[in-house]
Amino acid sequence: MVRVPVVTDLDGSEISLYIHAVVGVEPGPVLAMHTALHGSEWQSAEITMRVLASLDPSRMSGAVLGLPIGNPIALASRNRNTRDESDSPDLNRAFGGQETWLTDQLARAITTHLLSHATR
Repeated sequence: MVRVPVVTDLDGSEISLYIHAVVGVEPGPVLAMHTALHGSEWQSAEITMRVLASLDPSRMSGAVLGLPIGNPIALASRNRNTRDESDSPDLNRAFGGQETWLTDQLARAITTHLLSHATR
């Protein structure tokens, strides 16, 4: 598991993403999965963890990268969107954004540290 620090919250706590990797014994394609982009999607995080746990690296070529919780801010507040009052609170629609809102920073971290490594 790799911890990706994104930003320091107003209370001083660090908001981070946690990317899990299952790497096969042979080189091959890299599949990236991300779930829980909305705080109301907690079930998908459980499914991602089960998929990752079910993989056997000794029988794999390539790798599977999984981000079970893409929006820890929204999940903590059990809200669909990020709790800020930004112009782009919906993480699903923030990819490619260049703003400094929390959601845009999460989208950039996911793109940089997860999606950029995917070949599938």
